[in-house]
Amino acid sequence: MSHVVLYDIGCAWEIDYVTKMLLKDILDDSYVCHFFKTPELLKYNDTSAERLILVFTSNLASFTDIKTLAERVKLHVIIHLSDEWGTKPEFVELSSLANLVLRQHWFPKLYEPRSNLFPIPLGVMTNYPVLLTPKPMTQRSLVWSFIGTVNHQRQHMINTLLSELVNKPCFVRRGGVKIEDVADTYNNSIFVPNERGAVRLDCFRLYEATVAGAIPVVVGSKEELGDTFVYDYDTKEEIGLLPPWIFAQDWVEASTKCLALLENTVALQKMQTENLTWFWSRIKLAQKRIAHAVSNHVNK
Repeated sequence: MSHVVLYDIGCAWEIDYVTKMLLKDILDDSYVCHFFKTPELLKYNDTSAERLILVFTSNLASFTDIKTLAERVKLHVIIHLSDEWGTKPEFVELSSLANLVLRQHWFPKLYEPRSNLFPIPLGVMTNYPVLLTPKPMTQRSLVWSFIGTVNHQRQHMINTLLSELVNKPCFVRRGGVKIEDVADTYNNSIFVPNERGAVRLDCFRLYEATVAGAIPVVVGSKEELGDTFVYDYDTKEEIGLLPPWIFAQDWVEASTKCLALLENTVALQKMQTENLTWFWSRIKLAQKRIAHAVSNHVNK
């Protein structure tokens, strides 16, 4: 057995993202993906695998739990999901227990950087059709759409967009929409606004919209936007660049930017192309780093 993936089933939202995107074309035909509940995962003791990849969430396993597992078996790659609160800097130390650590959330001002630790996009919900063909902007029937739970901040966002983007076709649902229909809605939308959830501005919605060719719209302070949307880039010149989305300080400004783009279909189509290129470049770079990590001896 050459490659083995140890996957905590508690990361159910990311199964397709990890196995069909991040690990796509990297693992050989003989690879096995074991799905475990957290207690069983932490007891894993088979040391026969030549290449071992761990996928876990720090919502269910402590740093000590994962460190103990990593010291018992030879982990080549660790994919750390969750930690959206930014309260677990100890997990940075996992970088000394594997060749590569990838993680969903990164806090550049709180966590010490490491040369083999990189942030990745949050991903897309399992069963989201990532291989759909994005429609050109001129063929989309909705100017904007929002699907999801609505808290106070999101209600303010919706109210502002409705008042600023007057008579512009839109679709708003509080939930209960099948994932395939979500993708279809985004593939018919020009913009997909996103407001803070429980903790951060970052959200699966941003990447699901991107994959469908819609333009995410995000509001926040310059400082928070810069700290939140940090990604894995291949060149020093790209470090610090924000994704090619619409960013604004408030929803009135965001609406103004949307209206301006609607008047310039060439610029709008260019933004869609740049956004899709940006996302898939991030995925390919993560794949490249994983491939390199599993081809080398474990750094332990």
